[in-house]
Parts: sequence; structure tokens; C-alpha cells
Amino acid sequence: MAQHLSEDLLYAIFLHALPSNLLLTAEGAWHEPKTIAPLNFSLVCRSWRTLVLSRPKLWSEIRVENEVGWRMHYHCRFDWSVIRKWLFHSSPALLQIHIYTKDPSGHLTEDLLQLFIPEHLRWNSFYLRADIGTGLVPLVLKTNMLRCSPPLSSLSLHLNNIGRTPLVYVDLSQTVGDTCPLLEYLNVDVGAGVRLPQCRDTLCLPRLRSFQFKSAYHNQDLEDLWCILSASPKLEDLVITCLKQLAPPTPNRDTVHLPRLSSLTLTTSSRNITNYLFNILICPSLSHLAFRIYGPVGIEVGDKRVFLEPRHIYDFFLRSGSGSRLEILELGWVGGWDDGDPALRDLLFSLLNLKILELRARSLRRVVFEMLSVLSEAPRNDQKPYPCPFLSEIRLCYEPPILDWDSTEEAMDEMIVSRWKAGNLRAVTLKFPQLYHGKIKERTRIAECIEEGLTVTEESFDYWT
Repeated sequence: MAQHLSEDLLYAIFLHALPSNLLLTAEGAWHEPKTIAPLNFSLVCRSWRTLVLSRPKLWSEIRVENEVGWRMHYHCRFDWSVIRKWLFHSSPALLQIHIYTKDPSGHLTEDLLQLFIPEHLRWNSFYLRADIGTGLVPLVLKTNMLRCSPPLSSLSLHLNNIGRTPLVYVDLSQTVGDTCPLLEYLNVDVGAGVRLPQCRDTLCLPRLRSFQFKSAYHNQDLEDLWCILSASPKLEDLVITCLKQLAPPTPNRDTVHLPRLSSLTLTTSSRNITNYLFNILICPSLSHLAFRIYGPVGIEVGDKRVFLEPRHIYDFFLRSGSGSRLEILELGWVGGWDDGDPALRDLLFSLLNLKILELRARSLRRVVFEMLSVLSEAPRNDQKPYPCPFLSEIRLCYEPPILDWDSTEEAMDEMIVSRWKAGNLRAVTLKFPQLYHGKIKERTRIAECIEEGLTVTEESFDYWT
């Protein structure tokens, strides 16, 4: 029956078998390459072989992974003829490359890059994740430069390594003026760096819609980040993770206006970086903000260790004019919250259309639950009845306090019940330490709300994660 199918129909069927999943075994050999599409189709009959060899796109989606074995700990020579076959038959089609290696010595990743980099003018998407290090030989690896040339639209780099310098650089030095790169998605994660034009202000990324940046090196600076953001007027999704103290930017830099940005995720361990980013960004269309503090925040000599970030977030929304548009807010602080800070109250009361609120902290005290509760009595004068009136989902992750435990739990129950009776709350997610057994669903008032339709999810987390 298959012999009577037209070439176009066969071609469409073969496309559904992609990508080509190439697995390098622990022994250093490729796992049954003759069973991998489209090579397997070419072995059926002469007509199928002719079809497969005449359609380069069938060879253009390449996925490479490996098993970990003793050969991976050394710089052994592998048989790269299989990958070369795919690259040869795929020409001149655009390539979609996905590489995920577990590479103790780093040399497997290095060799793979040397195979694919010469084909960079055919890259449509390139994804590389490599877990590098803990090998039996010292890591002495070559630094590779990846050019962001058309037609590349998506580039993602994540290299876990024990080295102190990036193993791969994203080369943006030629993306200036009228070159019009097609890059829409860029992820510069651990183990990767960025090379900018000599005159940084000439950088141009007119189509970039999603940018993820994770800094793990002291020599990276905020100036690089500012240049990329300033060159990306169509950015819609931005994720910034800074776990090291970066070099300070050029003083008095202009603000960065991102009119289309709808989602911002910021994870940092430095108050200076936090304040800098909230001060330079203007995002009038923001609907989702996730802000997390990772580890103890570095503070200047003489500063008090207080929770200052709500004021900066409030001012950021005020400057951007996006507070009334925000629908999702996620706040995380590993050291706890300064619950008495009036800025937190000001922030919550300014979010008139917030739908989802997530709070993660070492401890959440009674005042936070009271702040979020619906008042049973009419407010006095011009006082607003309660913050975030359209809140439909609340997510809380915290460690219940040892002191004042009963009153804190009662305040949390009142917050949930009053919100439910106000008519908008639909779901509550509570995460507590594994040793804590709150039995939230068994409490009388909460159980009544559940019977009426409220969804309550109770989960546990490990102290050490």
C-alpha cells in the first residue's frame, strides 16, 4: 500500500518522524543509527531512498544526547561520521540543532561545537546544554564564538562548568545598523558570555522578543545588559538572574523603555543590582512580575537589613504606569519579610487588577494575612476596603512561626475565608515544611469553603532545597 502513496504524502509523513535523535552510548558508539529517521526510511526501498536523499529538510532537525561512560572522562576520538552524514544531506536546508551532553571532561561538547559552528550560516535554532566538569583530567578547553547571523532566530546556551570563564560567547559584534538580525529568542545562561560591538550603542536587535540572561562571572557587567535591553524595543519576555556582584554600569545611563514587555522575572542576590534594574526599566505593558532574592542580600556598611524592595517595586510601577495592568505578582525573599514596612501595603493596594499573588518567604507573620483580608466592617473615610479586589488565586510558601502560631493560623484562615466570601477567590496553594502538618483542609471554616467550590492545595517542601 505504501508504494502507491504519492511523494508529497510520503514526505509529509516522514516530517512527522523528526527530529533525528542521535544518542552517543557510554561506549562511545552511536546507538543504532539505522533506526533513526530519516535514514531508516531510506533503507526500505529505492524509491524511498531517492525521496529521502532529495529532501534536505528531512535531515535538518538534529538532536544529540549522550550516555555517561568512562570514555567521556577522557579526550577520546569518537566517530563523527554519523553527524557529518546528516549535515551533508541537510544542505542547504536551515538547521534546527538541539544538543544536551553530560560531559565530565568537556571535550565531547568542544568536538560537537567544532562540527556545527562551520554551519552557522544555516542555523535557524541552536540549543546547547552541557553539564561539564568533575573529569579525571584538568579542563583546558577552547573558547568558542557563536555568530548570530541570519537566519538564526533562536539561540539558547547553558553550560554548567567548574571553570571561571565562559566556554562559549554569543557574538553580537556584527548585529549593528541595517544588518537586521532575525534573532527572536536569546538565552545566555551559565557558562556563556556575550561579545558586543566595539561601539556598544550601535547594537541593534529589532526582532528580539524573549531574552534570558544569567550571570555567574564577576567580570560580566551591567553595561552589557543595558546595551542589549536598549537595542531590543520589541522585547516581550525578560528573565534576569544575577547571582554575583557585577561591575557597575556607566553613570547616568538613560532609562530603558520596553513598551511591549509583558513578563519580567528578576532573581538576584545583590541589592545594588536590584535597585539599578528597577530604576532604569520602564515597562508600561507589564502584566507579570516575578521578583526573588537568592541567598543573603549584600548591603552597604551602615545599612540596616530591612526589606526595601517593595518600595522599589512600587516606585517602578508608578514610573512605568503598569501597576493597574499587573495580573500576576510573585515575590520571594529567603530571609523573611519586614512586615511592618508600609511600602508592602502601598504596593498591594496599588494593584487593582491583580489576579494571582505568590509570596515565598522564610516566615510570613500575621500582619501580612490581616493586610490581605477583607474587612468585615465598612472602611473609614477614604480608606480602601482591601487590596487586590479581583484576586482569584493565592500561593503561599513559608515556615509557620514558632511564636504566635495560633494567632497567625487564625489570621490566615480569616484571609482565605473572607476572600472566598467576597466572591473572587477560586484557588489557594499552601506550601509548608515537610515536618509541618497543618491539616488546612480539615479546619472547619476552610472545609466549608471547599464544599462550596474553593480549591485548596497543600504541599510540602524540603528545608534543604
